[in-house]
Amino acid sequence: MNKIRLLFLFLLLLLCIENQATHKIYLIHGFGGIGLELEKIRKIIDDKGFVNEIYTYQSLAKDVDSVGENLFEKIRSENYDSISFVTHSMGAL
Repeated sequence: MNKIRLLFLFLLLLLCIENQATHKIYLIHGFGGIGLELEKIRKIIDDKGFVNEIYTYQSLAKDVDSVGENLFEKIRSENYDSISFVTHSMGAL
């Protein structure tokens, strides 16, 4: 899928989600990433008024299972009514 089509689908998703204070969007980078590569997308989300966060993790040092468990605990502790993910590559695992 090319980048323009992916961005279009992402923006369409944003239009379908209600802008609620109890909704959060997590952006998760891929293997070897540091999160900065998601900053342009994060800014678009932020400009639309959505609560969001680039979730960073040490992809070269941590295994996928422990990263997933840490993210799960973070999400649970923040207690939003609904959440969405924007991921790249291994970030989707």
